[in-house]
Amino acid sequence: MAPDRTRVTAIHWRYSLTSAPGEWQVMLCLEERCAMLAARRGKLTLPTRELATAPFSLKVYRNGRGVLKPAAHLDDIQLVIDVESLEGA
Repeated sequence: MAPDRTRVTAIHWRYSLTSAPGEWQVMLCLEERCAMLAARRGKLTLPTRELATAPFSLKVYRNGRGVLKPAAHLDDIQLVIDVESLEGA
C-alpha cells in the first residue's frame, strides 16, 4: 500500500526512560494533535483517521518543569502503526 492511500487507525507504543516513572509525562503527537501516554506501553485508537504520511513526534515533560530542552533521551522507543487502505473507499 502506498502511504498516501492509507490512514492510521491505531498506534501501539513502548518506551523506556532511566528516571522514575512519576517524574515524566510523555505525549505522542500526530500533526497538531497530541495524546498523553498514560503508561510506558499501550495502544491508542484514533477516532479520526489521519493519513499515514503525517509525521509523528514525542514530547517529553518533567512534572512541574514543562517541555525538556534540550530534548530528553529515551532509552528505547517502539511505535507500531495500524493502517487501513483508502482504495475503494
